[in-house]
Amino acid sequence: YFGVTTLLDGGAAVCGVTDSGSGHDILVARFDLTGALLWSETQDGGLDDEAYAIASDATGVVITGRQMNFGGTSDVAFMRFALDGTLEWTSGWGGAQNEIGRALVHTSDGNFLMAGTTESYGTFDLTEQRYKKHVYLHAFNTVGDTLWTRAVGDTLFDRTVFCMDLAPNGDLLLGGERNATTGTSDAMIQRLSGQGVLIWERAIDEGKQEQLLGIQALVDGLVATGWSFDDTGYKVLLLKRDGTGL
Repeated sequence: YFGVTTLLDGGAAVCGVTDSGSGHDILVARFDLTGALLWSETQDGGLDDEAYAIASDATGVVITGRQMNFGGTSDVAFMRFALDGTLEWTSGWGGAQNEIGRALVHTSDGNFLMAGTTESYGTFDLTEQRYKKHVYLHAFNTVGDTLWTRAVGDTLFDRTVFCMDLAPNGDLLLGGERNATTGTSDAMIQRLSGQGVLIWERAIDEGKQEQLLGIQALVDGLVATGWSFDDTGYKVLLLKRDGTGL
C-alpha cells in the first residue's frame, strides 16, 4: 500500500500495487474502523499499473498513479470506486513522454486535485531538446471531467513531486525534489494558489541528495519528512517551516 484516506464511518481506504506475475496491477481496498477488510479490488490495465495516492468524499474514493503504454511511456492513471468497491470510471491523462500522479486531495469545492510530474508539458529546454520534469497539476470533478491542468517549472531544474497537502486557506503545499544534474538533488517545497500559481519555492540542501515524501499543513506553516544522503549514508529528514517556507 502506498496511499490511505479516512472515511466518514471511521474506516479507511488504501491503494497500492499487487504483483500479478506479469507486471504490476492497481490494488484498492477498504477497511472498517476495527481494521477488518471489507473488500479488495485489483485492476489490470494490461501492462504495468501502480496506484500511489487516494482521496475520498461522501460516496466514494478516487486513486491516482501511473499506467504504462505500449510505447514505453506512462500516463497518469485515475479511477473512482463506489464505497462498495464498484469501479465507477477510469481515465488516463498524459502526453508524448512520461506523466505520473503522486498525490491527491479532495478540495473544499467538492472536486479533486492531483499533483505529480510531467515530461511532456511546460517550458521546452532548447539546449537539451527536452522538457525538464515539471510539477504537474490536474483538477477534475467527481465524474472525471477535467477542470484545468497546469505544468509548473523552468529549464533550470528537473522537479519531481511526491506529496501534497492543502493549507488552511486553500493553498497547495507540495513536497519533492529538484535537481540540475544527475546524481544530486535538493529537497523541494512549493506553495501554490488553489489554481496552481506558484507563490514560492524553497530548496533544502543537506548533502548530496534530499527528497521529501510526506508533507502536512499547519495553521502557521508546515512539517515535512523524507530522507537525505551524504558521505555518512542515509538519514531521516524532518523539518518544520513557517508559512513562507523559512
